[in-house]
Amino acid sequence: MRLDLLSAAAEHAGEVGDAAGAAILERRMASLLEKDDPVRAELLFRAASHEVETGRVREAEAAINAALTATVGVPGDRIDHHVRILRASLRASVDRATLDGARAIADEAYERFAELEDGWGLACAARSAGRSMPRAGMPRRWWTT
Repeated sequence: MRLDLLSAAAEHAGEVGDAAGAAILERRMASLLEKDDPVRAELLFRAASHEVETGRVREAEAAINAALTATVGVPGDRIDHHVRILRASLRASVDRATLDGARAIADEAYERFAELEDGWGLACAARSAGRSMPRAGMPRRWWTT
């Protein structure tokens, strides 16, 4: 029951634009779960995403680190790639020197999301790499699956 209430509150916070509040509530929910629970990794990823929305880089990096740590025990690599793209996007937005590294991570994640048939992941990877629609000269793999 406690998780249901926290989940509803986190969802409401996100809907009204309180990204920091949503992140706090999602981290709290994650702390109530076992370390090897896949839902925990998902919650920490969502908390990290909300921290990125706040623009507080230091807190966002800490939340991303927590999410990455949580993905270690999770079977599969879908959530891991989502967290890695989030980190790469954050770093590229702060330091343009990391843009090539971010694109390489997005390329790798895009290929994996295509294998997993994860449409949202494909969109995140494409956006992270700066590829949102077909352009002249763009490799066909970026806009077809």
